[in-house]
Amino acid sequence: MSIKVMGAVWEGSRHSGSELLMLLAFADFSDDQGNSYPAVRTVAAKCRMQTRNANYVLKALQNSGELQVRPNEGPKGTNRYRIVLEALKGVQSSAGGGLQSVAGVQSSAGLQPVARTPATQCPKPLQRSADEPSLNRQEPERGRAKRSPAAERASRLSSDWVLPTEWKDWADNERADLDPIKTAARFRDFWVAKPGREGSKLDWFATWRNWVRNERALPGNSAGRRNPLHADGLILSEGV
Repeated sequence: MSIKVMGAVWEGSRHSGSELLMLLAFADFSDDQGNSYPAVRTVAAKCRMQTRNANYVLKALQNSGELQVRPNEGPKGTNRYRIVLEALKGVQSSAGGGLQSVAGVQSSAGLQPVARTPATQCPKPLQRSADEPSLNRQEPERGRAKRSPAAERASRLSSDWVLPTEWKDWADNERADLDPIKTAARFRDFWVAKPGREGSKLDWFATWRNWVRNERALPGNSAGRRNPLHADGLILSEGV
């Protein structure tokens, strides 16, 4: 946030109402040269209005000459919004484009001298204070949902996974009709090939126990033959 640009907008803008509010919102994001890169939906939320209405207000600011929109000139192809300081009444710019002075800024604008005791008459700020400065804030990446704590703890089965002795002993006791080694081979191949989040589990031993319980021998097979039909609904051949 640039205090200079914010003061220049307060003092020099010809707008009022929603237009002034939006210009102040851009000033809150901008650097000392008036440049900022927020998304329209972010500015709309800051001004407490719908995105469609924000586009109308944004167009009015452009037509007045107090705001410029430079498409794709921001970071990663975002739009650059520039508050035209030269267009604000009472604001003079130097040759380098910086601010020399902001005319007419008085103590009544909400600034108070430093006091030993907290000031009790300060006007309310435009927005709630944030943990981080808002200078040149960029829109957070979208399209990637926040992962839950459970998803952070989940893991995938390693491609070189080998059946632990404890798991084999449990399978022998639970399903004497199955061959734990061949069952483990099908278990490993299935979960290693499983894509996305469905291939991640919080407790692989529990997953193994469910797998063994759900795998059953075909009718008429001997105890040494295994059922290739698993409860997940996939037909697995003996060679998989």
